[in-house]
Amino acid sequence: MNEYNLIKQKVQLMEQIASKFEIFFVVNVVGKTNIRDYKDVKQSILTEYLTEEEYDVMISALKKSGFKVRVFNNEIYFMDYIISNADTLDFKQIIVFNLARNGKGLNKKALIPSFCQLYGLKLTGSDAYHVCLGRHKYHVNCILASKNIAVPHTWCFSKNGWLLNETPPQDIKLIIKPAFESASRGINDASINCYSDKLVQQIRHLQDEYEQDILAQEFIAGYEVQVPVIKLNGKYFAPMAVGINMDNDCLLHDKIITYDIAYDETYNFYDFSKINESLAQQLKRTAESACSILGLEHYGRFDFRIDTNGTFYITDISTHPFLIKHSAFAYMFSVLDLKYEDIFLLLIELALNFEGESH
Repeated sequence: MNEYNLIKQKVQLMEQIASKFEIFFVVNVVGKTNIRDYKDVKQSILTEYLTEEEYDVMISALKKSGFKVRVFNNEIYFMDYIISNADTLDFKQIIVFNLARNGKGLNKKALIPSFCQLYGLKLTGSDAYHVCLGRHKYHVNCILASKNIAVPHTWCFSKNGWLLNETPPQDIKLIIKPAFESASRGINDASINCYSDKLVQQIRHLQDEYEQDILAQEFIAGYEVQVPVIKLNGKYFAPMAVGINMDNDCLLHDKIITYDIAYDETYNFYDFSKINESLAQQLKRTAESACSILGLEHYGRFDFRIDTNGTFYITDISTHPFLIKHSAFAYMFSVLDLKYEDIFLLLIELALNFEGESH
């Protein structure tokens, strides 16, 4: 059985038994969740929240699949509920679908995975260690580079200055970004420039604003591609390389997904294999290898930049990639002729660890 058929088999299996389970959906929603963020940050955490419309679509997809759903718009409410009702809840019938990431810093996505492990609750996505690792862009960069996975040259700036006193050369274009953020937080058109005293001032300001290390990473002009990865029966599988399109242009050159573009979702997706089938296959195999090296669980996503010579680099990873309808995962499922709600059926089946069992 090939991987595509295995995905469909898992979806069908979960669909048949979905009514037996209750999903505890832990999520941050604009207007429903109290924001916990850096004090003076301009680009707020809201790009990591669901809008009310996105939230409604996800809840509808879960219910349409046959699951009972209990929603927690605040991580504390979820933990309070479990603690208060632990003696009466049947944890075997509960799956925690976690998309929460409220707060600030490296560890904010680790709270729910740690809590679920403590109580023995089944959980979608990676454990606390791996979600923290995935947030630490510099550590991920170093680990992948040590295993000969292509990543851009990267320098790290902390409140004490440049790590190991290593500074970027002045003859390459850089992109600066907070080390622990996602959803393009801290990134705008001014984030791309060559090394200079002015750029260092900009980095210092960003470091103070986000209270964390700042990366100066070699900028790769060209294409941008997102590669979703799924762990099937213990093996990582990347079904598709999903390209990013801006202004009806697949070749982005110096364009990037800034905070404003991420917030407004003014970019689209396409099948990168239509541009270069051989290169798309290489990206998928590289993402699978990187996922294996890092040890992510259930699912993830790897982001690439590719220059016009076809040289590619992993620039970022996500242990909990967006699953909204405007996402690489949703686009991939539509191309695979699967329904939007099948994303949730598959990820919940993986969380239940049914691999290899009979039902």
